[in-house]
Amino acid sequence: MLKLLAGFLIVMMVGLASVVEASVADYVVISEFFYDEDGGDNNEFVELYNPTKAAVDISGWKLTHYNQTGKLQSTVTIPEDTSIAPGGYFLIGEKSPLNSADWGGEEVIPDLIRLTKVDWQNGPGDGIVLKDANGDIIDGLQYGMHKDGPSGAGEGKPAMDAPKGKSLERKSNDRGVIRGQGNGWDTNDNASDFEISQPNPQNSNSPTETAQL
Repeated sequence: MLKLLAGFLIVMMVGLASVVEASVADYVVISEFFYDEDGGDNNEFVELYNPTKAAVDISGWKLTHYNQTGKLQSTVTIPEDTSIAPGGYFLIGEKSPLNSADWGGEEVIPDLIRLTKVDWQNGPGDGIVLKDANGDIIDGLQYGMHKDGPSGAGEGKPAMDAPKGKSLERKSNDRGVIRGQGNGWDTNDNASDFEISQPNPQNSNSPTETAQL
């Protein structure tokens, strides 16, 4: 009986470990989104993170924004010869430098400036989608719920709509955002994978971070 119980526990632990391991993405993810600056709207940013152990070429990838009804609002195209280092970040910003008082006014240089006049909207119900050069969806994030339903841009249930001055940041693991451990937690459910956070824009010059469970 004890042997059977021990065997059952081992199987359960292996199964649980497999589930947990699968929750750290093995692809580039949307790691943070700041879309509602307190007192202004000129320091918005989207941060991407590469939780893998190899550089990822993101040349020609697109970040698309959809409104509450699923209508395309804007597209940002990543230029050729662009890659994200293993454990590295890539920052798309509204201007350069980014220097919002919402994170203390420290200047951060984005890797790419968004060349579109259409702001990333505050929601609720809007969403952004990251697509590769072939147009295949890599990751998506919807925030808040509109009365007309979801935009269809996200994964699973929508994340909470962040209040002014806060961002939506992807968790490091099932315990939340942990500084220095990357932002690679992905269970394909925005409500579970993101939390409201103090904005923390990181670019390709920021220290790399190893995704950990």
